[in-house]
Amino acid sequence: TTFYYVIFEKCSIFDQTLFNKYYDITGVSNEIVKSINVTPDSYVIFGYVNHGQPDTKLFSIKADTNGVFQKANLYSHPNGNFLTLYGPP
Repeated sequence: TTFYYVIFEKCSIFDQTLFNKYYDITGVSNEIVKSINVTPDSYVIFGYVNHGQPDTKLFSIKADTNGVFQKANLYSHPNGNFLTLYGPP
């Protein structure tokens, strides 16, 4: 069995692990993170899923400043695969 997760680890400036979180987006595979945005009260992780398949989608995951999951979204293009239409993110 193969498992795919988004893994998010926050470290201090002294390279001490502050938290290590695993997020699983149900029903998809090959979660690939492309960026993490930091806001005053959260982290927003962006990427794509189902890479190399006809149903590639974009995703976002929002977590609070302690890495606690708040919500996730999947975005589908109405005319097909995001990567086919726009190239690699």
